Amino acid sequence: MQPEINAPQEYGGKGCKLPELSLDGRYLAYVAISRQGSGNDIFFADSVRILDAGQEREVHIVRKMNYIVSLDWSPTGELIFWEQIWEGPMVVFIYDPAQDLIVAKMRQNQGAALHWNSPHTAFFAVHVGEYGAESCVSELGGYDFQYRNSFPDLHGIFKLRTRTDDFFGIPYGFEDNLRIQPFAWSKDGKRLWLEVTPLYWKGIAIGRYEMGPRQAGALELASDGVVYRPLAADLRLDYSFDGLPDPKIFGQAYQPKLCP
Repeated sequence: MQPEINAPQEYGGKGCKLPELSLDGRYLAYVAISRQGSGNDIFFADSVRILDAGQEREVHIVRKMNYIVSLDWSPTGELIFWEQIWEGPMVVFIYDPAQDLIVAKMRQNQGAALHWNSPHTAFFAVHVGEYGAESCVSELGGYDFQYRNSFPDLHGIFKLRTRTDDFFGIPYGFEDNLRIQPFAWSKDGKRLWLEVTPLYWKGIAIGRYEMGPRQAGALELASDGVVYRPLAADLRLDYSFDGLPDPKIFGQAYQPKLCP
């Protein structure tokens, strides 16, 4: 027998899942079921909630067919949670309970881990496109918890138009795009070295990107924001890093090619 549509919904006999207590013990985060829609389009969805001094606060409701994978608390008291998109990547959200605000969101490869710096004050997440020409595209998101700054959108830095017409409003290349390949965090965790390749769309008839010259750069974390610094950007060369903890930059002649 199917449960009545207005009956309380549970997770295997439990009213919530994924309970996580904040490090200071003030907040309890968990996932409960929320009744959504109306009329003949009623469905039940995961809802991220926190309990603060006995008061329940709803933080986020997933889209239909999606679900919450995990919850975690940052060292500085923000809630990190993951929404799994139906037949797609995950989306990472960062929620600040003091502001009652989602302060960052980014796509991430399904099942991948966050890449933290050594002092555990910042992380980055990577998403690579799943199919066809989109498998050439890689996105970078991240957050600096020490200074509470999101990583910048590199599309604007490379003067590429973006669209935000997906369900989550995360920027994506309108036609041209980027391949962003993180190399490593610096030993002190204040710099993230990147290799960035512009991708130029060749049109639907060809259905491929042309790969531009690969640039070597770095994201630098500071109190006034996360800033991208180009380190080597001669358009005649493709650059790459090698070696740790102080990587060297090497260049070779740029040869245009299509991807995939």
